[in-house]
Amino acid sequence: MLNVIMHSCNDYFFNKGLDISPSKSAVVFFSRHRLPVCTILPLANVAIPVHSSYTYLGITLDTKLTWDYQINNCLVKCEKSLNILKAVNRYKWGADPKINILFYRCYTRSILDYGCFLYGSATKTRLAKLDRLQYKGLRLALGALKSTPTATLLAECQEPPLHLRRLFLAEKFIIKCSFNDQTALTRKVAQLTTLNLTLPWWQNKNSPTLAEAYPNISLYSIEGDNIPFFKSQYNISFSNLETYITVAENPPIMKHLLHDLLQKFVTPCRIYTDGSKSEQGVGCAVFIEDDKVSLKYKLDPICSIFTAELAAIDLALEWVVCNRPSYQKFIIMSDSQSAIRALQNAPFHIYHNKTIVSILEKESQLRQLRKSVAFIWIKGHARIEGNEMADRLAKVAASSGEGKQYVTKTDIASSRKLNMKKSWQAEWTNFCTNNHNQYCKIYPNL
Repeated sequence: MLNVIMHSCNDYFFNKGLDISPSKSAVVFFSRHRLPVCTILPLANVAIPVHSSYTYLGITLDTKLTWDYQINNCLVKCEKSLNILKAVNRYKWGADPKINILFYRCYTRSILDYGCFLYGSATKTRLAKLDRLQYKGLRLALGALKSTPTATLLAECQEPPLHLRRLFLAEKFIIKCSFNDQTALTRKVAQLTTLNLTLPWWQNKNSPTLAEAYPNISLYSIEGDNIPFFKSQYNISFSNLETYITVAENPPIMKHLLHDLLQKFVTPCRIYTDGSKSEQGVGCAVFIEDDKVSLKYKLDPICSIFTAELAAIDLALEWVVCNRPSYQKFIIMSDSQSAIRALQNAPFHIYHNKTIVSILEKESQLRQLRKSVAFIWIKGHARIEGNEMADRLAKVAASSGEGKQYVTKTDIASSRKLNMKKSWQAEWTNFCTNNHNQYCKIYPNL
């Protein structure tokens, strides 16, 4: 039966103009049951050997997916990187602990991170080997004694436990797949999550890390932001936005520079935008000074202030496009320098942010209507009336504005990282409660 499948696959690839290289191929049976007695499989008159494990893209897969080979390979690679750390770190002399921790993160932790959400379902005994290696690396970095509690080591180095980091990286992977419209892969992860919760076999096993992470990400409403070149307007890739950044620390000087800049434009429509993030939530607001129009919108609580500032600019342009006032020149003033810088670099990073693409498309529509837009950065809290008004509206919008969806994958990843920090803090608090450690008294919070 297997030979028939192999030949049908070979015929399929042949019809597509492709070919399987038998010398670069291997066969591995994946099953938790008894494996068939088979040593070779013929393909194109060449025997393909059957292996008990195989390394593909740096991940070693074994027949029963115990991940024993993969974890052992990680240990060997990490020990080599720790040998370098030993060479530059001695009892009486050596590199600064900050440099050592940076070296550990670059050369040791990166090896542990690669594919970690795949082998996270290994047994606790196998995963404990990686934990011990992490503690060894951190002791070398700090020069700590072997008797130092492991929880204290992690807290001092600001390194989360590996099981929390594996879960966080799995969540980031699912977020990336969801935003890139990889529905087939996301569907498989959802199916794995269902099987993990329903099959009795998983009750006494470590749950797959992806299956643990998927329910946390499925709570968010994610729309794919895969923006290929042919889905956007061609001309926005070469648009040079008119941007100005007025730099002045003194508020009176700032107002004077802004006044001189506005004198260059003939009867412009002045629009102020602002974003706000507080315990009450996230909001953005638009204030059109000449028409005395106020717009305020409530965003998802996980949105960053950068997302809120860009959303405010996008919604301001949306108002201009929809209402089409008689002005020929529109001045959008924001107190977010990072947002204005992002618009300056937009042609080079156009497909990295869906909101920026939306801003460029609206600006292009206005250019076709013989209208122009200029973006100006102004210093916040510089006693500029329009900016102060937009700031007050944004704070009100955080709790009682019209809802808008502007969540990015960076916002969700930041939210999950904060959740990882909370879980780690709970473990640290539990450790401090059960252990009378002096370090806990001087370092109660991570």
